[in-house]
Amino acid sequence: MYDVPPEFHFGLLGWAPPAGGEVWPDIRSGAAPPRYPGGLNQQHSVEYWLTLDLLSSSSAPCGYAVRVADSRDADVVFVPFFASLSYNRHSRAVPPEKVSRDKVLQEKIVRYLMAQPEWKRSGGADHVIVAHHPNSLLHARAALFPAVFVLSDFGRYHSRVARLEKDVIAPYKHMAKTFVN
Repeated sequence: MYDVPPEFHFGLLGWAPPAGGEVWPDIRSGAAPPRYPGGLNQQHSVEYWLTLDLLSSSSAPCGYAVRVADSRDADVVFVPFFASLSYNRHSRAVPPEKVSRDKVLQEKIVRYLMAQPEWKRSGGADHVIVAHHPNSLLHARAALFPAVFVLSDFGRYHSRVARLEKDVIAPYKHMAKTFVN
């Protein structure tokens, strides 16, 4: 998992790193993570839950997804961009700005990824990017399509960008029953 700046993930929830420049909230200390907003935002919260799972995974039992320190040891590279939340909160430009914050973040994440040795090594094919809201990553899809997308459906995607052979469909949160134990 990339250590991208907080503006791409928990910063969208109002979290700011303490002095010292940490990228992630310290969830292993027992402190509560920043809360994900309720309402309609919940249905696209896959990005949030996957990120939290990976942040707390270093001691996970065998057979579970775990975060590794060296990307060469990873089967896939997770991109922790809360793209659905970015779309829901920032898809409209706020005057006097001409471009939305969501579009700016999409452009920044594309530049960031294209500059990474992990992306260059695989062309992005071993990267996992959550774009659960059907309109999320609208401006970045064409550049990021080699990656595995986690989507809610294929309805708004060109078949060159998203398709059953490479991508994952995750249910809306409220449509999946809670699994206990």
